[in-house]
Amino acid sequence: MFDTNAAKICACQLLRVSSSNEKEQLIAVFAQGFNSGDTRADIALAGIVLDKEKKHLKSFFYSKIKIAGNIYAATGCSLLYKNIQSKYSNIKLYDVLDADALNNKMLASK
Repeated sequence: MFDTNAAKICACQLLRVSSSNEKEQLIAVFAQGFNSGDTRADIALAGIVLDKEKKHLKSFFYSKIKIAGNIYAATGCSLLYKNIQSKYSNIKLYDVLDADALNNKMLASK
């Protein structure tokens, strides 16, 4: 049986966010990509996507954002999210971003 998580990497930022309309909450933003064999490089690219998304969140949705943690894994984001949920029962899933597609888009626009 083929493990669909084996060929993936996942980077996650746990963010404490708040705005004038919402009290502080803990959210998880994920970036998932293909594991090309250079896990460090793949995770670094996913981290770039997370940093850009954090800036987007601050520009449009939340006045305050604080990084509560960074988690990286050589697995799919669905499995990583299940592990995070067991530690943080109040966490909200914000999004799972496609790190490969977003990095390719950034490279194409240069």
